[in-house]
Amino acid sequence: MKKLILAILLTVLSTSAIAEKTGEQLYSELKSNSSFENAQGISYLDGVLDMESWYVSKEIFKSIDLDNPSNPSKKFMFEHYCLNGITLGEVKDIVVGYMASHPEKKNLPAHTVIWRALLEQFDCAANPKTDWTIVYGSVNPITYVDLESIKRIGNKSQMTNLRDYKDIQITAKNKAYSSKREAQEYDCKTVKLRGLGQAFHAGNMGKGDLVDMAGSDSDSWLQVNPKSNDMALWKLACGKK
Repeated sequence: MKKLILAILLTVLSTSAIAEKTGEQLYSELKSNSSFENAQGISYLDGVLDMESWYVSKEIFKSIDLDNPSNPSKKFMFEHYCLNGITLGEVKDIVVGYMASHPEKKNLPAHTVIWRALLEQFDCAANPKTDWTIVYGSVNPITYVDLESIKRIGNKSQMTNLRDYKDIQITAKNKAYSSKREAQEYDCKTVKLRGLGQAFHAGNMGKGDLVDMAGSDSDSWLQVNPKSNDMALWKLACGKK
């Protein structure tokens, strides 16, 4: 009987992260004294934060008035940029606090409320990362990496870098920027890389307004030239010497 109850509980919790609900329902679950209902709310939060959620990917960038993404790379950039290291418990506190302060938002879909709460809490442009590790300093742009951003799964590795320019650059949408942050994935076995997303800043070193973001074609793997700067990035991401 205990095994049956556990199986039913796991089934309910796994589907609760997928099934649609309102902000009011999520708020009730997260504030509930019932451990079962509270677990349902936590499971939903975990599901919305899942990197594979394409629907939430679109929702995030509609919320911050940037171009609608055609793939989840922009969602990766937001999570990698703003939410790196945040715990599920902290997300819960942020979301509960947001709905307590904005009760009129409770009628919105729960996934929308979650991302609005996070976007209000984290100002990416106003709180840029400062502890970058320089890779190339004698060329334009100067290239830095975020060693803490490295995530390795099997033969693949992801890492964020920063390119800092000495002169003003222009994006494809005619936006002026002085630095850009890139999220890239590296194939440590075949020595290839692909872009996951880019964030363009008006100021140097990832400071100033976030003027533009861009996704990348998730199927565009490129061979790393052994003599290029990208080889140094590949070695860092893959732990090679």
